[in-house]
Amino acid sequence: MSKSSTSNEHALVAIANMRRIRRQRGISTQKLADQITAKGVQISRSTIVNQETRRSETASMTIDQAIGLCRVLDITLDDLIDPALCETCHGGPPSGFTCNTCGRRSRRTNRAVENAVERLVDSDPPPADLAARVIERRNET
Repeated sequence: MSKSSTSNEHALVAIANMRRIRRQRGISTQKLADQITAKGVQISRSTIVNQETRRSETASMTIDQAIGLCRVLDITLDDLIDPALCETCHGGPPSGFTCNTCGRRSRRTNRAVENAVERLVDSDPPPADLAARVIERRNET
């Protein structure tokens, strides 16, 4: 498999995931374009529509577009190009939530859990039983 076909396959998966997540969250193509542009990446509604409907000969997504999209949808690049997404959250639960089906947390939720664990571990004296349970649960994910 050539390098260009691998890149195109990743782009196709990323675009399919973008569309699923966007639709699941009820975000219009115009609103998505506006939010990505607000994050510093210029993209138009027509570009997103063309990507999603594959009107162009070869589907493509720039790195900047992918990063802007991930910031807006609060997902990682791995989530964006992962073809095996959860049917419930499609790899991107809303910010601050955890998917009940796959257990995937939004990045904001992960940060909140990490901060809570640090506070528990750093408290004097640390609540040994509680901290151990929280750390164990964190390691499960």
